Amino acid sequence: MAITFIDGQNGWIVGENIILHTHNGGDSWQVQKEGEWTLLSVAFRDERTGLAVGSGGTILLTINGGNDWIQTGKDDIPTYDGERPSLRHVIFRDSIVWIVGDRGCILRSEDSGINWTYKGPTGPSHYLKQVSFVDDNTGWALSNKLIMHTIDGGVHWSEQFPRPASNCQEPYLTSMSFVDADHGWVVCWCTTDQRLRTCKVLHTSDGGQTWSEQYSTENLTLDSVFFIDRSNGWATGEHKDYTVILYTADGGETWVEQYRGTYMGNYPEGKVLLFFVDASNGWLVLRTFRNRMLHTSDGGQTWHEEKIQELSQVAVASFISPSEGWVFGTDSETGYAGTLLHTTDGGQTWEKIDYETKWNPDTPPECMATLRSLTSMTFIDKSHGWVCGYNGEVMYTIDGGKTWIHQKTGTHSILWSIAFVHANSGWVVGSNGTILHYEGEK
Repeated sequence: MAITFIDGQNGWIVGENIILHTHNGGDSWQVQKEGEWTLLSVAFRDERTGLAVGSGGTILLTINGGNDWIQTGKDDIPTYDGERPSLRHVIFRDSIVWIVGDRGCILRSEDSGINWTYKGPTGPSHYLKQVSFVDDNTGWALSNKLIMHTIDGGVHWSEQFPRPASNCQEPYLTSMSFVDADHGWVVCWCTTDQRLRTCKVLHTSDGGQTWSEQYSTENLTLDSVFFIDRSNGWATGEHKDYTVILYTADGGETWVEQYRGTYMGNYPEGKVLLFFVDASNGWLVLRTFRNRMLHTSDGGQTWHEEKIQELSQVAVASFISPSEGWVFGTDSETGYAGTLLHTTDGGQTWEKIDYETKWNPDTPPECMATLRSLTSMTFIDKSHGWVCGYNGEVMYTIDGGKTWIHQKTGTHSILWSIAFVHANSGWVVGSNGTILHYEGEK
């Protein structure tokens, strides 16, 4: 069910098999249309032009205030196993309309909903787990087998296939890092004809059009890569007995071992968080299962293990400077999985934030556990931060974590990675090929 008003008197409610309209501020409601569908979102551009969307790819358009509704756009939506995905959210931006739905479905209309173009970036099999943008227009989204690339702010996406030059069957991509529109790195796992498993670092200098192999190892499982500029980068790996951090000072041409230490455990791929805020200060976080981080303040020459005593598990972390950062995790005493800590001394001490959450009136109960099932977090300054997680939920704060506000995304997919270029431009990716874009006020 969804509701919208265009002024103090005129509004619409949509739901299972019905569209209702009021012209007196909700004192009374009249049935405008009934049908065999479940409508999940409704929006009006003005008092005459509106759209309602829902199950089975349903798009209903009215140009006379709801007196008549017609089906539009259904043929533009792909089918999966004979069915079209449910459409969960519709918005107007003057005559431009956007619809998002299940299986990464994205639709765009430039004439208020009469004609539609499918903008879904990938098929349902693509599990997008990392997103990176270097400016408002240029970005990449990583899946297990390919990278999606855009140069026009997500209007169009193209597929890129990083492949090692040496023998490699079905490379499995685990992490990527881009520093500008041209230079990026990917780490992947490969299986050779001899069934030997190798891990490789690949590099591109043309935005992902071509890739070259820079490093290969059969001794480590590489899980994460991060570059702070075109020269300085780090990669993490696991051996059955220890954890390793590799470093390059020449853009990946040569790699040296910076750290070999405590084995941090068998963890699912994608649960390693490696990031730097400058060339000196960086962190390696094992998301979930542990409450430990590795921290360097000298560019990785030395790494120190830091244990967050207040937590039994770390879910997500974000730092904006060498001193200030936030972590969500599980309270070591109460077991509450939505505990938020803040540090201003680089993690030496942590202060618990007793935050407030604000939900939309139509937020389903199962989604109100978002801050206990997080997958990614980013802060861009002392005030502005975002988290994403299960059930397609995104929360944001404008007061440094004291208050978290729910944002509607129109999807129930698991969202795995969130990134912001600035406060008014952000991206989130997830399962079923989901790519979502947030655009605030310019």
